[in-house]
Amino acid sequence: MGSNFKVKIDPYVIAKVDDIDYYYFEKFGNFEMGILLTKELKDVKETIQNNPYIGRRIDDNIYKYVMLNIKSVLYYEIHEDSNTIIIFDLKSFKENRRKND
Repeated sequence: MGSNFKVKIDPYVIAKVDDIDYYYFEKFGNFEMGILLTKELKDVKETIQNNPYIGRRIDDNIYKYVMLNIKSVLYYEIHEDSNTIIIFDLKSFKENRRKND
């Protein structure tokens, strides 16, 4: 299967994953959270590339994808004119709920 979309991850999302990884390492001496987040991000990138419209549409060309394994919501935007998908935000369920209240 697959699509002809290129998926790009905004540096903000990568920095956020790094920050979470650093926090878990400093607080708990745990490398596994960073490994899990990176793997999940890689998997969801592939999933979105293969099926761009899998997420729930929340605005014009903006979708959210629920990542149950890491209890987070990923936001991405589809640019059909350039066949590009940009993953622009990652929020924990708690953080996402506070924004929507």
